[in-house]
Amino acid sequence: DEDPRRMYRPIEFLRSLINTHVSGNTFLETSQWSLIQKLSHFEWRIPAIWCAINQYAKEHIDHPYKAIRERIASILATSLSFDIKLPNGQSTRHPNVNQFIDSISERLDQAIRIYEKTPLATISGERVEIDSEARRALNYIETVIQLHILMFSGHIQPVKSAIIRLFPLLCEIDSIGANDDVIRQSSTISRMYFAVTYLHTYFMEQLIEQLEQ
Repeated sequence: DEDPRRMYRPIEFLRSLINTHVSGNTFLETSQWSLIQKLSHFEWRIPAIWCAINQYAKEHIDHPYKAIRERIASILATSLSFDIKLPNGQSTRHPNVNQFIDSISERLDQAIRIYEKTPLATISGERVEIDSEARRALNYIETVIQLHILMFSGHIQPVKSAIIRLFPLLCEIDSIGANDDVIRQSSTISRMYFAVTYLHTYFMEQLIEQLEQ
């Protein structure tokens, strides 16, 4: 049943999972995010729920566990896919793509700067120490790239202007990709999706202007 009026209690239960903290238990936390993903069956019918989950998930983009970051990227992409322009005007009840991307761009820029100047690992004798700040920065970058891919591959919607503004930042990670296979492969896929996307003349001009800066 995809009618949120009849499924109120299960929907509210799934939403409440974001308030249940099980940090440290990877299996339980991964299971929680997997359950939250199931809300995608209700699509655009639960705007308030998507707003709450989007806000929460945005704060965990740099989560230490890859499996959870993958689910967070998927959930964020789903929540943003309902920001569409309707015949009678803009849908304002769902998470806004432009506002969301603008809100993460500054943090992405910071993550790129941190990773470029801070070695991820240092070797001291026989010990290899991982810098926690650089690790979080790399996690953030990886998840944003994955989100960028999902916004094009899984949720076909007209390109928003903020995506154009985000692209030059993603181009700055080439130096990171040279030393990280995951970043390099994800970045290549992201650019391939972007390359085959139809852009209105206005967006094309804006993209060229952004890249020339």
